[in-house]
Amino acid sequence: MNKIYQMNGYQLHLISSKKFKDITISVRFKGRFKGRFTRETVTSRSVLGFLMITGTMKHPTQKDLSRTLEDLYGANLSANISSAGKGHIITFKNTCVNQEFLPINENLLIKQVDLLNELLNHPYIVDGHFDEEMTELKKQEITYRIMADMDDKMGYAFDRMVDYMGRGSVLGLRSTGYIEDMENINAYTLVETYKDMIQNDDKHVYVVGDIDESIVSIFKEKLQFPEVKHEPYPSAYMYQNNRKHLLDIIEKQDIVQSKLVMGYKANCCALSDNTASMSVFSNLLGGYSQSRLFQVVREKNSLCYFIHSSYDPMNGIMTIAAGIDMNNYDKTKELIGKQIKDLQEGHITDEELSMVKTMLINALSKVDDDPDAIISFNWRRDIINSQDTIEDKQNAIRNVTKEDVIKCAQSIELDTIYFLTGKEFYEENLLSNN
Repeated sequence: MNKIYQMNGYQLHLISSKKFKDITISVRFKGRFKGRFTRETVTSRSVLGFLMITGTMKHPTQKDLSRTLEDLYGANLSANISSAGKGHIITFKNTCVNQEFLPINENLLIKQVDLLNELLNHPYIVDGHFDEEMTELKKQEITYRIMADMDDKMGYAFDRMVDYMGRGSVLGLRSTGYIEDMENINAYTLVETYKDMIQNDDKHVYVVGDIDESIVSIFKEKLQFPEVKHEPYPSAYMYQNNRKHLLDIIEKQDIVQSKLVMGYKANCCALSDNTASMSVFSNLLGGYSQSRLFQVVREKNSLCYFIHSSYDPMNGIMTIAAGIDMNNYDKTKELIGKQIKDLQEGHITDEELSMVKTMLINALSKVDDDPDAIISFNWRRDIINSQDTIEDKQNAIRNVTKEDVIKCAQSIELDTIYFLTGKEFYEENLLSNN
């Protein structure tokens, strides 16, 4: 069973599966980037998401919440911040054991939904503000998290490439926020952020487990939100910019292994008819161990420690990331370009095309084995107003032809190159070699 119900202020998605002993409920708030969102807004929402799981009016402290979760037989409560195309997402997830597997005669699901209602509709706001000490603590935790992400040099390089490529657009907004914007956020401003989220975000609630339609009445009674005043909108978009030239950025740090990240306009997105073909092309190029980039750039020529390409259907971009020696910068870029050109010219064997399609189809077959994967698949489908099932996605991949892959290869445009390298790297040598 996979059914959708229009409730008071949200869509309820019931996904029945007998594979799991737990019932997982994921509540997702999608704020649209257009108009409402700035860097500071994103940072504020990031703090808000993690702050809200620290207390409610009925359970004002983390200790109180933890005790309640223990009473629910070790239920789990978490928050997450992400982005998907034009949407900024705050996710609250609660996982609780299905009472059918316990020797009790009480409805744990009702308690589970009650807790989520407390969390979302009755957060711990007293005298017009959240708990000030906890607010500062969460700001500090997120600051440390952002700093830790910066220490991951590959992740840092990828973020910096996206920052440059998406400057002035939604692509350039980091979902977790920015350290420099923290000082403008406090326990009072977060109340306004909360009100905006409750009143204006699109809201979806996903329930996965051994469930039936009888639980709809529980959600109708226990969980309600204000009706959103705008029409639902698809989050995916085709990335474009007005820049006429290639952006080539070199940053030097005290590092040993250099990081190369290249951003391409895919000229398609999840809303496009050829999105399955673009996925096949990207994976054929650099998505797995038998891909062109891995076999030619890494294995045959030993130019990189790792290399990978990925297609982002929500933002309409393709990226290639590699860890290389600084002296291999020019050679690596040149060889990457040659592999793309090779595919553009149609040098694709039936065997490798079949292999990458089988890999993607098998990956989709595993979605039903994990509640989070099930929710993620349905969520990404729902926010672009698609009705495609897993089988539909698999069939779309099966139907991708060699000609489709060639067209995708020919459609991409290199937009931004970001190179994070050591301080010994000499740009003069680079220029003289070009």
